[in-house]
Amino acid sequence: MPPQVWPSSPRLCPGWSPCWKVVAPLLALRVRSLRLSNGGARTLRSGDAPGRRVHRLSKVAILTRLLRSVSAPFFAPAGRLTYVTAARIHPSADVDSDITLGDGVAIWHLAQVRSGAVLGENCIVGRGAYVGPGVEIGANSKIQNYALVYEPARLGAGVFIGPAVVLTNDHFPRAVNPDGTLKSGYDWELVGVTIEEGASIGARAVCIAPLTIGKWAMVAAGATVTRDVPDYALVAGAPAKRIKWVGRAGVPLESDGAHIWVCPLTGEKYEQKGERLVHSQDMKHEEK
Repeated sequence: MPPQVWPSSPRLCPGWSPCWKVVAPLLALRVRSLRLSNGGARTLRSGDAPGRRVHRLSKVAILTRLLRSVSAPFFAPAGRLTYVTAARIHPSADVDSDITLGDGVAIWHLAQVRSGAVLGENCIVGRGAYVGPGVEIGANSKIQNYALVYEPARLGAGVFIGPAVVLTNDHFPRAVNPDGTLKSGYDWELVGVTIEEGASIGARAVCIAPLTIGKWAMVAAGATVTRDVPDYALVAGAPAKRIKWVGRAGVPLESDGAHIWVCPLTGEKYEQKGERLVHSQDMKHEEK
């Protein structure tokens, strides 16, 4: 099922306000009707035609999500809803009302985006992914299926987070305090992962906060990152170590003499200075 285009708020779409005041009660009646007709059971009706053998509880869930989506603008505090009307949110996604979504954002099945999160334009949040409270994600970034981006992560523009990646936020995690009581959200210090512009994190990699992944760096699938990664570095392993340099095109660079590296696809040149790499454009800025 493709994502739906949802109106964000009557403050953004004033002409729709009267429509939702009519639609919301009708949706509520439909949800109640489905629940009563199904008798609370979670099974298919035996009389349904093969093409209509739909899980009725799923209908209830989808309509309930729709009802919440269209009702929220009338009950949320003024100024809290900052959705953009062009954003697309699948009905099964769990999206808090006080988030900021840029134009063209898509949030897919079963994803969860928590309070205060900011997603730049054209961001994609895949199936089952999690974006924690206050997380900031730059424009044109992709969060793939089942990735976990815990607060207070900060992602730049054009960042790729592969399937099942984990960005942690607790360097020394415990479930309980020394006295045996269950830890609450106030009993430990949040630490975050910062991922700079254009960087890519491969599938099932784990980034142990606090650390920074540099611009256009690449983390191999399955790696465990425990320290900062320099710009343009390709790291792999557990713990992750640099094995090559990569360019903005995402392919390993080739040596072209002392301290000079060239992208085989674009011809762009990079200069190695110790344990860091500088793009030719950046070299010009440094010379100035």
